[in-house]
Amino acid sequence: MHGVYQEVVAPERIVRTEIFDLGCDAQSGEQLGTLVLAELGDKTMLTLTVLYPSKEARDATIASGMDRGMEAGYDRLEEMLSTSEFQHN
Repeated sequence: MHGVYQEVVAPERIVRTEIFDLGCDAQSGEQLGTLVLAELGDKTMLTLTVLYPSKEARDATIASGMDRGMEAGYDRLEEMLSTSEFQHN
């Protein structure tokens, strides 16, 4: 996987391209990912939007099971951020 950061607005927005070198034609091409962080009281909402080059690329990505990997990664992030090491008063 590789890509280019196109926009970084700390601490609220990151826009980047991503290309997965999986050898799968259906998933080939460049995606555009936009991550937005928004404060909601004492919590932060993370919204990630990915624009795929085609419906076929999007469908192939969904079929690959990437949602389970993303969910596991975000669950781990939530676990890490809930520890006292990352909390601030």
